[in-house]
Amino acid sequence: MENWYGQVGNKDAISNLGKIKNNIDSGVFKAIQKAGITAILGNQDNVYEMNKIYQKRRDIVIEALSELGWKIPDVKSNILYVVKNS
Repeated sequence: MENWYGQVGNKDAISNLGKIKNNIDSGVFKAIQKAGITAILGNQDNVYEMNKIYQKRRDIVIEALSELGWKIPDVKSNILYVVKNS
């Protein structure tokens, strides 16, 4: 319960209210924050492997659509394409 002033009353009730407020209206749930930090600062090997898988899938989509005569730009950022159908 950061920035709470004048906490007067039943110690247990105030403590429980602080837990509720912390999870409802005082920011992102701390477990989610810690999980995000761990994901960002932790081992990234799995991210590189997933990127390789998505790159391979993207390349398959580009090749298949190109064989159908579609002109697909070689975008390195994603597998989702919005193309003009004429």
